[in-house]
Amino acid sequence: MRRLALLSLCSAALVLAGCGGLKKGGFTPVGEVQATQEPQEARSKVTVDMADIMYSPETVRVRPGGEVTWVNRDKVAHTVTNGDELYNEFSSGPIEPGKTYRKVFKGERKIGYRCVIHPNMEGIIFVKGK
Repeated sequence: MRRLALLSLCSAALVLAGCGGLKKGGFTPVGEVQATQEPQEARSKVTVDMADIMYSPETVRVRPGGEVTWVNRDKVAHTVTNGDELYNEFSSGPIEPGKTYRKVFKGERKIGYRCVIHPNMEGIIFVKGK
């Protein structure tokens, strides 16, 4: 009986550990499909909403020289940060509810970013021409 209880406890721990997901290079993958498939159309300007502790859409595509605008429609502050608080290519700092942050992206590449306040809140920008 005791062995069965221990086995059940261990099984539950493994299941729960798998639900959290492992961070790769500091980022939890947005999802296999979102992380590997970029939107079809590259735009000059894209808006990303921050609501319900999520970026929406999570994956966007802009042309080189294109601008992404993040709008905080949530009740709490968020950030838009590539990297972490100390080592990053860009960071918006706290964006209060109702405020925006804009950034222009020049060279073609794939950029992962997150909210340092809510680490599971992540997004991807594909900077790519036609």
